[in-house]
Amino acid sequence: MNVDARLPPGARCVFEAAEVDAAVDRLAVRLAVRLWDARPVVVCLMTGGLPFTADLLRRFYFDVELDYMHLTRYQGVRGGAVRVLRDLDRSLAGRTVLLVDDVLDEGLTLRAAQDAVAVRGAAEVVTAVLVRKEVSNAVTGADYEALVASNEFLVGRGMDCDGAYRQLSGIYSLGVVEPGKVGEERAEGEGVAPPEATRAGKPPARDPSAAADVPAGSTQTARVLDGEEWRSA
Repeated sequence: MNVDARLPPGARCVFEAAEVDAAVDRLAVRLAVRLWDARPVVVCLMTGGLPFTADLLRRFYFDVELDYMHLTRYQGVRGGAVRVLRDLDRSLAGRTVLLVDDVLDEGLTLRAAQDAVAVRGAAEVVTAVLVRKEVSNAVTGADYEALVASNEFLVGRGMDCDGAYRQLSGIYSLGVVEPGKVGEERAEGEGVAPPEATRAGKPPARDPSAAADVPAGSTQTARVLDGEEWRSA
């Protein structure tokens, strides 16, 4: 289907949908080799990690259990201390846990999730992210990443700008991160400094001619919310 997503001027495609799918295919095989007999608890880090978690689950042909955590550093596009909005309510004693998130750069949210899982007695904690950004000051790393990107403001495949663009099947850049400002995009996780218009509380200007394509096969069309709906989301 064609998703008519009104991306801001200057946005560019970093990974086409087919490239992302192929990378997830490869990563799912690597995870299957490691976790096949472990019956892991797959923990999705909401909300950005949801599409990637779903992609992986569809490729897993071994036993898993599914749960989720919701950690946030954000209100709107501004970061702060990590807060737990939804914690796990199960024992993980002796279990293998696979933590799944969309993007990693500084890693503050991922580290908080690792700590939260470890105190519940997990025997092994494995981490997987869709995209790892190339930054020098990460506080933790991921065991597995599907893709590696430069330190840019990314949207699509779960990553967002103030709640928009998560539905895109490809991954797009809205620009290079400002010097000295590092972080992950999504409102629930760690974030970069967004475009100036967004930092001022408004969505970036939309270029009507800028459209993002995802694989064909459906006649459904979806549109990113207009400015008023964006602010109320």
